[in-house]
Amino acid sequence: MEFAEEEPDQASERNVHESRVNEEVDRWLADPSRFQVINDKTETILEFWKRQYDESNYRLLSLAARVVYAVPASAAQIERDFGISGMLVTSHRTSLAKHSIDMCSLLNRNRGFVDITTCKRLSDTEVKDAIPANVMVALAAENIDTPFSAEWELKWHHVFWTRNALINNIRRNNKDGLAY
Repeated sequence: MEFAEEEPDQASERNVHESRVNEEVDRWLADPSRFQVINDKTETILEFWKRQYDESNYRLLSLAARVVYAVPASAAQIERDFGISGMLVTSHRTSLAKHSIDMCSLLNRNRGFVDITTCKRLSDTEVKDAIPANVMVALAAENIDTPFSAEWELKWHHVFWTRNALINNIRRNNKDGLAY
């Protein structure tokens, strides 16, 4: 029974909020408020709604207008930025760290502001310290198993020449002119 008693309070609270919004919309529709012109410059739509909020004329509509009109009219620039990042992250570069992608995109899109040729040259120690450990791979000669490599190379050599010999033999014996 307790649950049923709480529900009308929520419904009445929602009705109060809806009635406040409806009252503000009706008041705005009847109001002849206009854009202001200051120094031969008409205020923007966001400036208009900020003024309405500051003057406590339309508190709820101002908040809604801020959400609606704050979105840029064109998303072309952000699409170009994402396109550049998309070209950077390909199927061959899937292990790039997020911060590396961010920095590469930042440098690419702001190359007019950042001249990397004027940056201080890093010492070998600074370069080593700046490279994340997750991208370091040890390629010391002692880590490479030479007999395995030689064996692997011999097997590939055998497969390649055996395959070519087989194809040449088929072509020589092919009297029907079929292509293989």
